[in-house]
Amino acid sequence: MLPFNANAVESSVFEKTAIQQEIEQALQEQVNYHVKEYEQLSTDEERVEYLEKFSDLDDVNKAAVTDSFSTQVLEEVAPTEVQVTDIFEDTLDKAYVYTMDEQGNVYDRNGDVVNHIDLNATSPNQVDVLNTQNIADAVTANKVLGNNSGAFSRQTTRAGYKGISTTLVLPLSQNFQVETEKGTTGYIYNGIDVNPTSGGYKVEAGFQYSKMRSGYSAMIHPEGSNQTAIPTGPTTGTPAPPLYKPGTSVVSNLLYDTSSQQFKHFVNGTNVNGLKQYIYFFSKKSLSASELSNMHVKRVVALAKDDYRQNNIGRVSVQYTASTLTNASGTQVALNSVHLDQLLKGTNIYGTSDWPNHAVTKSPASGSIASQLITVNTTSLPN
Repeated sequence: MLPFNANAVESSVFEKTAIQQEIEQALQEQVNYHVKEYEQLSTDEERVEYLEKFSDLDDVNKAAVTDSFSTQVLEEVAPTEVQVTDIFEDTLDKAYVYTMDEQGNVYDRNGDVVNHIDLNATSPNQVDVLNTQNIADAVTANKVLGNNSGAFSRQTTRAGYKGISTTLVLPLSQNFQVETEKGTTGYIYNGIDVNPTSGGYKVEAGFQYSKMRSGYSAMIHPEGSNQTAIPTGPTTGTPAPPLYKPGTSVVSNLLYDTSSQQFKHFVNGTNVNGLKQYIYFFSKKSLSASELSNMHVKRVVALAKDDYRQNNIGRVSVQYTASTLTNASGTQVALNSVHLDQLLKGTNIYGTSDWPNHAVTKSPASGSIASQLITVNTTSLPN
């Protein structure tokens, strides 16, 4: 496929205005989402931590807020609804924002086409398709879905969940050893699978590690596509968001909003320039009642490689510090191993699995796993 050239596709004035209005509404809804989450927190400490994740408050202000939150000593962070709203509006005003239409055109907040996804390039029903950016596509004789697409830890829930939010520390280079000369690519991502045992709809969103550029690019693969909707610079002919910085904490949230019938993904963290960076993507997709009832979410740590033969392709160690699931009714719960499901159909495992099993370690191994250290290490395997 030839690289997409954003200059070859232009929005009409009417289209740009409509897209801008749609994005403006979506951003206000996202502000409301954060304000609601903030207000539901029960302690001052939790509220300060939440503001810390999504604002540019410096360490001095954060310390002062911790000591004087209720007295509202610092006007810029006083916990009134108006001031909290202002903080999140400021965050979203600075954000990279993208939306995708049903033809696969991706627009930025100005209404300009900045990327295009070929939604027919990879059918989610073709379970024998292999690609390095979606490790969960191939059912093989060895039962584990995707086992010839790389080494990975995949934690998939049972049905009834529509969202997953993870907070993690992006591994430093010494904790993410990728054998790029062997065609290996490193990923850390969340996903939503609809009817996964019958090749249904899927969205995967998170981070791709760049060994050469020493950072992590945000990515989202809609409809099982092997392309990322977020612009990647030279590949799409449009500026790409800076990479996220190794060794820093990031939040990655993927949700299906049943009220707006939209998949929504946002990531927030520190980029390689040392600045807070928020990326927001949304796209409309109508799902049937049957599809909604068979929706699963997952988090995945992967060393992806085509035609993987259980050999050495590197290692990665990821520390999750928080992981929250959102169920069909909107209730949030911390991730626990009791929520996970192998999704066994016949002899094939479509859900939770480690591959190769002896290359994956997790601490803690079970129970409360919202905070968990996951290591995928193939270095002891043959080259």
